[in-house]
Amino acid sequence: MSTQRFEYKQEQAREARFQAAELRDLHLTATCGLDMKIQFGSRSVPRHIAMRVADQFPIWAAEYDAVADRLEAEMEAMFATGRTDGSSDGPR
Repeated sequence: MSTQRFEYKQEQAREARFQAAELRDLHLTATCGLDMKIQFGSRSVPRHIAMRVADQFPIWAAEYDAVADRLEAEMEAMFATGRTDGSSDGPR
């Protein structure tokens, strides 16, 4: 179970990094200066609203990076204490 817990954290950290990169790529695309056309079904999103949403992408990316940083620190702590059960208070 402890190896499974480590692998789960590893996969979650990897996914968080992927999501952060995707959000940064979306931000670059949204702010490249080309006209955007965003539609949800039959409704269009006005450019000024789409840009307000796009401005949030780097913030959301930083949040995903923070999650990945926390998970990676937890994984490092597992190795530092010789435990892989998720706790970091040392062997008993």
